[in-house]
Amino acid sequence: MTKSSLLPFIIIFAIVVWLPGYLMRDLWQPDEARYAYVAREMQQTGEWFVPHRHGEPYAHKPPMMFWLINAASLTTGGEIGRLATRLPSLLGIIMTLWATAAITKLYATRKDALRSILVAATTFGIWWQAGWGQIDMLLCGIEIMAVYLLLADSLRPTRWRPALAFLFFGLGILTKGPVGFVVPLGAYITAMIFAGQRSRLARRYWLWCLPLTLLPPALWLLAAKLSGAPESYFHELIFAQNAERAAGKLGHIRPIYYYLKNMFVGGFPWILFLPFAVKLALQKEDNRTGDQTLLRMLLGWMFFVVIFFSILPTKRSLYILLAYPALAISTSLSWPKLIEFRRDRVGISAMLAGAVIAMTGVVLLLAPHYRPDLPLNLLVGILCAAVMVGGSASLLLNYRKTGASRVWLYQLIGLLLVVYMLIALVVLPRFNAMNTPYALPEIVKKHLPDGDPILLYKLNAEIMPYYCNRSGRVFWGLTELRRAIRKYRKGVVIFLKEEWQENQKEEFAPFGDHGSFKMGHREYIWLAYDLD
Repeated sequence: MTKSSLLPFIIIFAIVVWLPGYLMRDLWQPDEARYAYVAREMQQTGEWFVPHRHGEPYAHKPPMMFWLINAASLTTGGEIGRLATRLPSLLGIIMTLWATAAITKLYATRKDALRSILVAATTFGIWWQAGWGQIDMLLCGIEIMAVYLLLADSLRPTRWRPALAFLFFGLGILTKGPVGFVVPLGAYITAMIFAGQRSRLARRYWLWCLPLTLLPPALWLLAAKLSGAPESYFHELIFAQNAERAAGKLGHIRPIYYYLKNMFVGGFPWILFLPFAVKLALQKEDNRTGDQTLLRMLLGWMFFVVIFFSILPTKRSLYILLAYPALAISTSLSWPKLIEFRRDRVGISAMLAGAVIAMTGVVLLLAPHYRPDLPLNLLVGILCAAVMVGGSASLLLNYRKTGASRVWLYQLIGLLLVVYMLIALVVLPRFNAMNTPYALPEIVKKHLPDGDPILLYKLNAEIMPYYCNRSGRVFWGLTELRRAIRKYRKGVVIFLKEEWQENQKEEFAPFGDHGSFKMGHREYIWLAYDLD
C-alpha cells in the first residue's frame, strides 16, 4: 500500500464499518438527541456563537460539535437527523485511525501501521463510540492528531508541527473544554518521560504554545460576548462546567477503581494481550528497532489518561477513549513477538477473547426468554449465537494449530468486524421503538398549535421536542408551569408518571385529555389542555 493510498483506504473502511449503523438506528437520549436538538435550535435561531436549549443559553458544551452537525446537514438537505448528527463522529474516527497509523509509522513499518488501523477499529471502546452522535469520538480524533504532531516533531523538529499541534489543542478546547488540551498534552509529556526522552521536551515552543492554544477559544468567546451572551453563560461555561465538574458536583460520581473494569470492556479484546506488550517494553533495548521505545511511550500515554480520570471524582467510560489508540498500537507492534512467550500463556488471553465473544452470543440467545421486555426475539438470538459461538469455536481451534500467528490475528479481527456489524445492523435497531417517543409526534400534531412549544415539567427530555420537530420549555416549579399554561392557553405538557400521580393529577387532569407513553424503562404522561 502506497503512502498516498492510506487515507483513502481509511475513509472507505470507516464508511463501510460505521455508516450503515448510522442509518439503521434512531437518535437516542440523552446525548445524541440533545446534541441534535441544540444544533437544530442553532440552525433555526441563527445563534451561531451561543448554543441554546429550550430557548435558554446552553453552557454545558462548547459549540464545535453543534457547528459540525450543522455543517454535516448540508449533505442531508439541511435536515439534522441521524446521519448529520453522527458525521462528526465519522470525522473523529477517520482522524483517529489516520493518526494511529501515522504514529506507528514513525517508529515501525507500514505493515505495522496497517495492522494498528485494524486493531484500533476493532477495539470495542473505539468501535462503539464511533457509532454514536456524541462528542468524544470527535474529541479523540482531535487529541490524537495533536499527539502525533508533537511525537513527529520530537524526531524531526520543525516550526509548523508544534504550531499545528497547539491549534489542535485549541480545537479540543472548543470541542469539550480544557480536557481537550490538558489530556493530550499530559499524555505526550508522560509518554516521553516513560521512554526516557526527557531531553526532547526541552523546546522553545513551550513559550508560545499556550497563547496559540487559547487563540481559537478566545476568538469564539469574544464573538459570543459581542453577540450578546449573558454573564451567567460565561460563568457556567468557564467555572461551573469545569471546576464544579472536577469537584464532582455535576454527577457521574464513581470510585477511584472505576476504570479497572471499564478498561477491560472498552479495550476488549486487545487489553487481554497488554501484559505481553508491557513485558516487551521492559526488556533490554533492542538496537535494531524502536519497538521498546515506542512501547514505553504508549504505556506512559495510557497511564496518564487512565490515572488522570481516575483521580477526578466524575467518571464515564468514554472519558478514557484516548487510551485505546495507544493500546492498539502497542498490540500491533508487539504481536509479531508473541512467539517469544510460552504458547499456553498467550493461549489464556486467546481463550478469554473467544469465550467472551461466545458468551455474548449465548446471552443474546437466552435474552428473549429471561427478559421478555427487551425487543429481541428467538431468530435474532439464534443468528447471533451461530455467528459468535461458531466463530469463537473456529478461532480457538485454529489457535491450537497456528498459535498467535498473523493469520490468527486477522481471523480474530475479521470475526470482531462481523460481530460488530451484526450488533449495529440487527441488534441495536430493534431498540429504536423502546428508546424513541414514537407515539408523541401524533399527539403533539393534533393538540399543539403551530409554533408553540411543548411544556416539560421537571424534564429536559430534549428527545421529545426533537422528534416532534418543535421547541420545548422546561419548568421546575408549579408556579411557572401554571403561568405558561395560562400564556399559551392550548398545548401539551409532559410529566413523569410518578410526578403526575403524586402531585399533579388532581390539579391538571380536568384541563383536558391525557394519556401515557413509554420510552426506555420510564413511563410519561401527556396532558393536552385547552383553556378556551
